[in-house]
Amino acid sequence: MYYSPRMNARFGRNPSTEMAWMNTEAMLFDPEKNKFFQLNPTAAFVWEQLAEPSTAARLASEVSHRFEGAPPPDAIHEVQALLEQMLTHQLVVLVE
Repeated sequence: MYYSPRMNARFGRNPSTEMAWMNTEAMLFDPEKNKFFQLNPTAAFVWEQLAEPSTAARLASEVSHRFEGAPPPDAIHEVQALLEQMLTHQLVVLVE
């Protein structure tokens, strides 16, 4: 199983980030940096789930359930990678 030091961390949306749907994909906008980010359907689903702070493990479980082809070990790896990218761009924040 993929391990990250943030395995049990809770993630939440950065409140300044805005989102708009475009068919099954989504666009995030960071007004502070004036940057757009395009999300594929899986990343958009994770963003929707982050309406309430959550852990990577819980999000991976939801992804596995929603996208039936994603086995849990792959889902946790992909979700953690996505969350790390989102943290890097400050689209999500760590929640206490």
